[in-house]
Amino acid sequence: MVRLLLVEDHDMVADALELAFDEVEDVEVVARARSVAETVVAVERHRPSVVLLDRRLSDGDAVSAIGEILEASPGSRVLVYTGDANRALADRVVVAGGSGLVLKAGPFGDLVGAIRRVADGYGVFADSPSLAPARSPVPAAKPRDGDFGLTEGEREVLRMLGTGSEIDDIGRRLRLEPELVRHVVRGMMAKLGVTSESGVVPAARRHGLLERTERRDG
Repeated sequence: MVRLLLVEDHDMVADALELAFDEVEDVEVVARARSVAETVVAVERHRPSVVLLDRRLSDGDAVSAIGEILEASPGSRVLVYTGDANRALADRVVVAGGSGLVLKAGPFGDLVGAIRRVADGYGVFADSPSLAPARSPVPAAKPRDGDFGLTEGEREVLRMLGTGSEIDDIGRRLRLEPELVRHVVRGMMAKLGVTSESGVVPAARRHGLLERTERRDG
């Protein structure tokens, strides 16, 4: 179950979204907020899996508040919801610690899919290469128990890399754009402290991560 905090300052839009999410079995709206200040309080209280964050709120630009939101709930992931976007905004979201950017004009099913993928540890940027940020999303989870904080999505990609699969092959198998797979790999690079994609698998083997991933899958 994805625990969702819905941040939207237009009540009619928020009501419509909440009604729509009522029909989604694996997404639960645990709270709503209308401002940056309310959002910080709500994430600390409810610890949502994903914060669906309207970009423009009554008390400021929500992207600038992502760091404060994640400080209040480090395990949450932030998906920015906006009416318009470009590469510069995508880069701002990543630098601030956000995990994705999705357009309001898209189908509701696409929004649900983006929420699920962000909850699984992927970076999501409107499924458009033109919005792919120059930097990879900063991992929300901190390393723990020798596991380096790898998400389920990252472990799945790591397992495939360990068997020799290429980025394009992984994308086809997971039905993801290759650039999104690269976002996942870059997130693992940051967690493992390596500077190249080719260094991910050797580092994972050194730390026994591939073996743990295979045991989980088995």
